[in-house]
Amino acid sequence: MVNSVNGNLTMGDYISGDQVHIDYIEYAQINHFYHIIESDKIPRHLREMYTKRPPMDRGNINATAIRLADPSPGVVQPPDSRPSGPLTDYIDADVIIQAFYPSGTVDRSLIEIQVIADIMDALMENSSLRHSAKLPETLTSLQRILKLTKLALRAYQHTPLAQALSLAIIAEAEHCRQLLKKLLSSLANCRHALSAAMLHFIREYIWSRTSECVAFSDLDSKLRDCHGSFAACILALGSFASHEIEWGTGTVDLAVLHNFCLLFKQESTSLQHIRIDTVIVIDHMARHLPVPTVFCKSWQDFNVVITGFCKYSAGGMLIQRGAYRILSSDDEEFINPTDISTVLQPGMTLEMSIVLREPAAERYGGEEHRCPRCNHINSKVITVSRWVSCRNCNGQFEISPQNDSVVSPAASGLYHR
Repeated sequence: MVNSVNGNLTMGDYISGDQVHIDYIEYAQINHFYHIIESDKIPRHLREMYTKRPPMDRGNINATAIRLADPSPGVVQPPDSRPSGPLTDYIDADVIIQAFYPSGTVDRSLIEIQVIADIMDALMENSSLRHSAKLPETLTSLQRILKLTKLALRAYQHTPLAQALSLAIIAEAEHCRQLLKKLLSSLANCRHALSAAMLHFIREYIWSRTSECVAFSDLDSKLRDCHGSFAACILALGSFASHEIEWGTGTVDLAVLHNFCLLFKQESTSLQHIRIDTVIVIDHMARHLPVPTVFCKSWQDFNVVITGFCKYSAGGMLIQRGAYRILSSDDEEFINPTDISTVLQPGMTLEMSIVLREPAAERYGGEEHRCPRCNHINSKVITVSRWVSCRNCNGQFEISPQNDSVVSPAASGLYHR
């Protein structure tokens, strides 16, 4: 807020010389939700809590502000009912989002990303941002990764991985939205606290020769962290999505998935520095499978990734039926599926064992035992120790006296050869 040349107080930011009210831009985000949600579906108690005021005088709003506040294309608009007065008198974005889009849903994730995209559109056209050395590049990178994130959400929205992916994205999206709103407010404060001549001097002669102000530098760093978090989620899907394209599994919209993989390939070079937290699972074929920890929050998600990797390998049908166990490579103790979210930590190495039920002729103490790795029938082997060394692949498997089962542990490719 500054004094104008005629002594009047003026509020708002400026884009290309035109005044843009920040409260108006932020209110557009709330109004956007009203347009998406049918009015008769808004709970009565929410409507009564926030009384709407008469429409604001649109004569005081310039064309630039109106353009920035327009909702996304394709959204049907009801008669305008934008209120006057501060945004805090009305329903907050979080209230609308949480009321109509439960946590962990793809719709919630897509709404969060759309809000971020709208705020970023306003930021990118803000003249105060043009002289920043870092922020435009950071925001451009963030826009690209958000586009990739939206494609990933649409591709996996009807799959078992949708909830895990959405939860990870929602948590970061909420944080990112607050940072962007803070940046928008900071740019406005910077613009209004100084005269136009002084601001021009600072931009041209100070920011260009020294580092940016501490507040902007801090926000830039935090926004880069947000970019890294979004990118980590996308990279977690990258290799798995490529496998699904190759398999043609039908569990996702393959056309959307193809577009995601194409854009992912284009962006992969710029994302090489992003670190992904994974656990390594050594499967029954001695392959090292990197499972992102974002999919280790529940046994259901973990199982989806494991069965996907092993779908067309030997023993894949058994794994599809859940006939396998996971054990720690350190103490060789089996991990209870209910404990997987607390036990698994980034960097851990695990081993996978297949569980088989043998016919009566191949029970413990019998003379023939089929190797679960290569299906070779081992005849006349000694089974006192319950361990059998396959004569074909040199892998070891255990004959279990309980439930007539055979367990074949992976052993980091060694198999006690």
